[in-house]
Amino acid sequence: MNRSIEVVRAIYPRLPDIPNQHTLTYLTTLESKERAFIDKAKTPRIRYLRALYLKGLHYFGHSRFSPGDLPRPMRLKMTEELGEDKSLADILKINPAEKSKVVIKVREFTGFKRYFRVDRSIVESHLVQGVAAEEGNLLPIANATIQWFRNQFIELPEFGFIMNIAERALSISNTNIQDRLFKRLDLKTQNKLDSLLDSGAGPSPFEHLKGDAKNPTPITIQAELERVRQTFVYIPEIHMLKELFRRKVEEFAEIGKQYTAAEL
Repeated sequence: MNRSIEVVRAIYPRLPDIPNQHTLTYLTTLESKERAFIDKAKTPRIRYLRALYLKGLHYFGHSRFSPGDLPRPMRLKMTEELGEDKSLADILKINPAEKSKVVIKVREFTGFKRYFRVDRSIVESHLVQGVAAEEGNLLPIANATIQWFRNQFIELPEFGFIMNIAERALSISNTNIQDRLFKRLDLKTQNKLDSLLDSGAGPSPFEHLKGDAKNPTPITIQAELERVRQTFVYIPEIHMLKELFRRKVEEFAEIGKQYTAAEL
């Protein structure tokens, strides 16, 4: 899977470099309770940082950002909203100790909790019983994972972890479906299906359907490997699929030697 593509398609929150006016207003308008919380800070700097992390946590669903990661128009707009000096918008990074104090206070106010390993098993169970049993595509499962964390007010882990959770939930769900299907088949039918996929040393019953990859490119190679991987996810216990996947990787590795690192 090309995760750089999937992150664009998923609803993992991100901001444009130049947000429009509507987005800026949404990100910097403070409700009375939020302003009261921010005004408890003793210095303009901490007031400003509280405001940034309060709004950033609500928007991103996590606090893994520095002030400089937010668009400058947003930082400037926030100083105006607070009535503070615009020079505060030039703060790009803060030391970990200062950030920790700010984030702890923001979490206490918003009710957000840190992500812990135990949360993974809970969300996986939720997905397996729900969307993963209905979808064969990782994208809606990843989106459901993100939404679960938001609903629970748990800070989002990094996107790679989100995809790992979605992949595991899909794999567990597919295994469960496979088990239920095989339990409904008698032994004769199971053996017949196995023989279709594993013909031993002889030619496969599907040999006539095979074809050489036409004009292999990094994109088509990636797409082909993804199709094989998805098939393996659905029925992971079949030895022939493991061998097929290994041979495909070796085949495309040889083809890939003709490309430069930049092309790949």
